[in-house]
Amino acid sequence: MPQENASAQTQSIQQHGQGQQVLDLDVLIVGAGVSGLATAHELRKRAPDLKLLIVEAKSRVGGRTLTVEMKGRTDKMEKFDLGGQWVGKTQSHILEIMKEFKIQTYDQYTDGIKLAQMGDVNELRPYVSALSEKNLRHYTEVELLDFFTNTNKLKALCDKLDLIEIFESQDAEVLDQMTVSQWTRDNCQTDTVEDVMELGSRIVYGVPFTRMSMLYHLFFSKSAGGYQNLVESIGDGAQAIRLHGGTQQISERLAQPFIENNTLKMNTAVSRIDIDTQTGLARVRMYDTKNKDAVLRMQIVRAKRVIMAIPPTECGKLRWVPEVPFMKRRLFDNMYFGNMIKFVVTYKRAFWREKGYSGEVVSMGRTNEEGEMLPVVDAYDGCAPGGTPAIVGFMREEYADYTKELRCKEAVDDLARIYGDEAQDFIDYDEKVWGQEPFNGGCPVAYVPPGQMDAFAAIREPHHNVHFAGTESATHWMGYMSGAVQAGRRAAHEVLHMLDRDDVVHFSYLTDSTFAAGFLEKQQQGATQPKSKM
Repeated sequence: MPQENASAQTQSIQQHGQGQQVLDLDVLIVGAGVSGLATAHELRKRAPDLKLLIVEAKSRVGGRTLTVEMKGRTDKMEKFDLGGQWVGKTQSHILEIMKEFKIQTYDQYTDGIKLAQMGDVNELRPYVSALSEKNLRHYTEVELLDFFTNTNKLKALCDKLDLIEIFESQDAEVLDQMTVSQWTRDNCQTDTVEDVMELGSRIVYGVPFTRMSMLYHLFFSKSAGGYQNLVESIGDGAQAIRLHGGTQQISERLAQPFIENNTLKMNTAVSRIDIDTQTGLARVRMYDTKNKDAVLRMQIVRAKRVIMAIPPTECGKLRWVPEVPFMKRRLFDNMYFGNMIKFVVTYKRAFWREKGYSGEVVSMGRTNEEGEMLPVVDAYDGCAPGGTPAIVGFMREEYADYTKELRCKEAVDDLARIYGDEAQDFIDYDEKVWGQEPFNGGCPVAYVPPGQMDAFAAIREPHHNVHFAGTESATHWMGYMSGAVQAGRRAAHEVLHMLDRDDVVHFSYLTDSTFAAGFLEKQQQGATQPKSKM
C-alpha cells in the first residue's frame, strides 16, 4: 500500500462522542496470522488505493506459527518451530507465497525405520509407510487386510462428499450423527487398525476420536486430497517439506509493508462489532491488550467491510450487534480446538539416525499399568541441514496441566524408551502449550463434534458486511497454512466484489464463496467475462 494511503487514513479520523476518535476505513482485517496477512497482501496487490487496517491482539504476527531460538550443539542459538512447521507438495496456496518471497525449503528427513506402538502395549513395531508392502514383515495378514479394507472405505466416503453442499452428499446426516470412534468400532476388526484411527485423530486434530463428527473427519480429509495425505511425511503428505529459518517468517514477510506504513496495529483486540444496516458500515470497538485500563479506553473504527481472520471460537467471544444468525452462533460455540503440546529437544548428535531410525514414531502411549498414558503421541526428526540434531514431537492433552519441568522429564523419558538412553543427554528443551495461548484456542487444528456439521456449513457465510477468512473456512487443505492463504484470498475477493472492484476480481477465488453466483450474474449482465486466476 502506498505511503500516501496511510496519510489519507490519518486525515479520515473523525471526532466521536466526548473527544473519542473514529477512523474511517474501506476494510478492517482482524487477525495478523497467515490468513489475515494473506488477505491484506491480496487486497494490496489488487486495489492498493483501499484504506485498510489490520489489527492483531497479540504482540507478534504469525498466529499458530511460532519460530523460537534454542541452544544448539556449539552453544549457538538456532531456530525451531513450536507451531505450524510443515508444508505439503500439493499445498499450492502457501507454496505460491513462499515462492514469491523466495523462501528456501528442504525435505523432511524420512530415511530409516519408523516405529509404531499400537495394538500391543509391549512392542514398538517398525513400519516403512502406511501403504508399503514391507509392512508384511511386521504386521499380520489380518491386520493388513483390515487396514487396506478400511482405507478404501474412507476413500470411497471422501469421494462422495461435496465440500460446498455438504448435506447433499449421500449418508451425510448419518455420518454427522456418529463419532469417528463409533465408525471405527462398526468397521474395523483388529485392535491395531482401531489404534491407527485413534492415533490419526490425535495426530491430526489433537483430540481423541470419541469427540469428533465422522462427517467432519471426511470433510477435513477430502480437503487435503485424502486421509493419507494428512498423516504422511512422504509423497503428498502434510509433513513432507520444511522451511529454512522456520514458518513464522512467512507472516513476518507478509506483514512488513503494513508495518512500514503503519497500517498494522499490534496489541489491539476487538470487543464488539456494531453493524448499521442502513448505512452499511460496521462500527468496531477495540482495546489495547497491554493496557490494564483497556475497557475504559476503547478505540473505534468504522469500516465498509470487515474480515475476521481469527478462529471461530474467538469470533464467538465478541459482542455482535445485530447478533449473528443462529447457525453462525452454534458454529462459534461448538467448534473446538485440540490441545496437543508441541515440544523440541536438541542434541549433540543424531543418535537415532546412527541406529537406523528415521526419528518418526507414533504411539498410543499405553503401558501395563491400567489407565497410564505416556506423553509422546508422535515425533519426527527435527534436524535442519547442517544444523543441530533435534527431535520434534507432540504430547497428548492429558499433560497440559503439568509444569514445564515435569513435561520435559516425562517427554525425554518417553523418547529414551523409544530411541534409547542417549535421549536423556539433551542440550535444550522448549515447548508450547497452545491451549494456554491467549486469542488462539489450541493446537493443532479445530474440530466439530457430532451433530454440528449443519452449523459448520455456514462457516463462509458473511454477516451483513463482515466476511470470514481463517484456515477453518478453507476448502483446500483446511487447518493448514495453505488453507489459511486460500481462505484469505477468497475473503479478499469477496470484499473486492462488494466494493464494486470486479475489474480486479478473479472468479477462481470465489468458487467456494456465497458470492459466486451473484458475481457471475453481474458479469453476465455487464456482458464481460469473469477473470480467471492468473
